[in-house]
Amino acid sequence: MTHLGAMLDELGRHQEALKWQEEDVEKTRRVEGDVSPNTLAAMNNMAATLSRMGRTDESLSRYEHVLEDERRVLDEDHPSVLNTMNNIATVLQIVDDLRRL
Repeated sequence: MTHLGAMLDELGRHQEALKWQEEDVEKTRRVEGDVSPNTLAAMNNMAATLSRMGRTDESLSRYEHVLEDERRVLDEDHPSVLNTMNNIATVLQIVDDLRRL
């Protein structure tokens, strides 16, 4: 499901992608737990789709949740933690750019 959601997102079919990503998060969480690397990656993907949909508040909230969980289970300099921090910075930049319009 992760790859299908990513493919749909890349095609600009964000609403469909989000549906698949939500299902992916739910199933991965149920099978692997709330803070498994796969669950956190699925949540990160969903936050990216929300950002591309212009739903920056939701995206930022989800990224912050992912970062909090990643910091509990991974080293601070783990690539996933750094990636999520970068994603948060990107969304904050988008929000700042929108405010300037």
